Amino acid sequence: MALWRANSFKCWYCDLLVGYFDLQVDHIIPEATARERVGELVHFLGLPNDFHVNSPLNLVPAHHRCNRKKSDTEYSEQALRYYFATSQARQPAVAAELALLERQTSNNKLLSLIVSRIETGNLARADLLTAIEGLTAPPTKASSSEPLVVCFGVNISELFASNAVPAGAPQDYAGLCDWLEKRLLSSALLEIPAPSVATEASGRNGETVSIRLAFWNLDVRSLELASLSPWEILEVVSFSEVYEGSWDDLFSLATFRRYHAILEGEPDRCPHCGSKKIDGRRAIDERRDEEYFVYSCADCNWSEWSQ
Repeated sequence: MALWRANSFKCWYCDLLVGYFDLQVDHIIPEATARERVGELVHFLGLPNDFHVNSPLNLVPAHHRCNRKKSDTEYSEQALRYYFATSQARQPAVAAELALLERQTSNNKLLSLIVSRIETGNLARADLLTAIEGLTAPPTKASSSEPLVVCFGVNISELFASNAVPAGAPQDYAGLCDWLEKRLLSSALLEIPAPSVATEASGRNGETVSIRLAFWNLDVRSLELASLSPWEILEVVSFSEVYEGSWDDLFSLATFRRYHAILEGEPDRCPHCGSKKIDGRRAIDERRDEEYFVYSCADCNWSEWSQ
């Protein structure tokens, strides 16, 4: 992921955009190269003394087809010097992206531990909220965990042309876009353990559809495990790379959606104190003709509603 982002989501060899699910990590000097030959190339090309085939300097993002075409080819001296000079120049960007992703993964592990302790009764939700409210100052944007914005896309025309429209989906462009968008939002909410929310309306041009979702404390490996087909991941960027201003309102909405999903899955547990004495009911706003859900706890008087 870090290599992909630092290389502007492009394949190292053909310089064309590569989707995340078509992404492979290739070795400039092939991994199958004999150790003695690697040593010769290190000396010949002036590479660092601690260089080895799995050094970050030797790893680049590539299309599956480009990686397969290159195979174990050893490039000419001129090509190797160019590739390593370019790779060296991009190492600071790779390191920065890797640090961001590692921080996101670390935060996600910490939050998972907290959730686990709450679920097993070893930590009271009220105690956690009290500790948070007792902080002397709110976290600043610089120290907060900035969300990652993932852009998903589907080529609708190709789905129709190849008869690959999912079973049960509408057969018209607008209807299929709505259906796919709803399924993506549902899959992201249920299968990716990170608060998420759409940052803007989906983009549609008559042939494709794309949508951006913001994820907080995202472990990028979970993207590969979720059932997101036929959506492709087109890019993964920090929120500030796409938008100006704060993400506070979006985060509130994302955590609220997460609460709703948890309550739907476990309606008998209060998210504030953990009590089993919780009631959930459906209600209708007749003036607006809208349905919403109301939840309340008999022990701590917590209550919440959502559409």
